[in-house]
Amino acid sequence: MIIVNEFNRACNNPDHELTAEQKIIGEKLLIDMERMKAMCGDFDMGPIKCLYSDWYLEQAKQPPFQDERFDGYFNRRQVHLLKLCQVMSASRSDEMVILPDDFNRALDLLEETEKKMFYAFRGVGESELIRATDRVIETIRVEREVTYHDLLRKHYRYVSHRTLDDVLEQLDQMKVIRRTTNTEKRTQTIIWLGEGDEDQR
Repeated sequence: MIIVNEFNRACNNPDHELTAEQKIIGEKLLIDMERMKAMCGDFDMGPIKCLYSDWYLEQAKQPPFQDERFDGYFNRRQVHLLKLCQVMSASRSDEMVILPDDFNRALDLLEETEKKMFYAFRGVGESELIRATDRVIETIRVEREVTYHDLLRKHYRYVSHRTLDDVLEQLDQMKVIRRTTNTEKRTQTIIWLGEGDEDQR
């Protein structure tokens, strides 16, 4: 099972009527699915054997994130990738051969899904500080840059200023934010660095 987690809806649309374009896509998907249904046998992994072997050895040393609740997923991660490879191959052709492009598309999809998978169970059996941290992280991530006062105003219902100080200290230690202070204006600004901005830390 691959757990898909998202923070916000992509869109809110009360009208569920399919557009003309969506109906055409639906008809094409039905044709594709009928062809896939007729496929049987084993997929040929020959073209990706070296790619897969290198990835398998590397990912065993470097899981996408650390959380013991996902140990089962980590143990089956390679199976999920191979299944996605089959899906990508079948979406491209009925020859049942997995090409490097199929492997790369499958890996990109898996890694993109894993970026937020970690947050799926964050609210299960965890402390108020963790839940407050999640709320604050999401605000800073979206705003990219926000003052301490604005952050406290947005979350005063859920966190006290002492709790917010603890959260920001934790995020600072994790190096996902940077804090700057303007002594003249007596304001503190929090800047989102995130996981991919190593050069800014």
